[in-house]
Amino acid sequence: MKNKLFTEVYNRYHRLVIKAALDQTGDFELAQEVCQHVFWKYYDNMDTVAPDFIKAWLLITAKRAVIDNSRKASVRREVIMPTSSINTAVEYSIDELVNRTANTQLLFTIFDDLKQMNERWYEVIYQSYVNGLTQEEAAAKLGIAVTVFRARLCRAKKYIRQKYLKDYREK
Repeated sequence: MKNKLFTEVYNRYHRLVIKAALDQTGDFELAQEVCQHVFWKYYDNMDTVAPDFIKAWLLITAKRAVIDNSRKASVRREVIMPTSSINTAVEYSIDELVNRTANTQLLFTIFDDLKQMNERWYEVIYQSYVNGLTQEEAAAKLGIAVTVFRARLCRAKKYIRQKYLKDYREK
């Protein structure tokens, strides 16, 4: 009985919840995650939600989930970028997914290798490109002069280009 009611509510409102989340975030994948979270929460609380207020409950829960997600994203320094249209968010091909996964694996390989090769180079690359600090901010954080920071950054980038440019072009 509970599963049947849940299925009916899901079939009736899941598009509405996705649209509400998409309107707030502009990110189709995030909207789908919010929808999944909302309906998971609804399933746990469906005995306490009055039938007349299901739609409102779902929309409010979706709104709160988006807010929670954006708070977590700001702590993790993520940025939620709206897409230009829903179609671009939906039209991911398998090839693009494979390429993105391969590039991510290459990135992790580069970082691991760089850390093994020279931890100072790793730190300057990490502060510049992962933390997004300016060279001056990163140098201050690492306690080195800006000129030293720039020299290490240049050497690290040269090392990465020499060792991984061929792998990157093949991906």
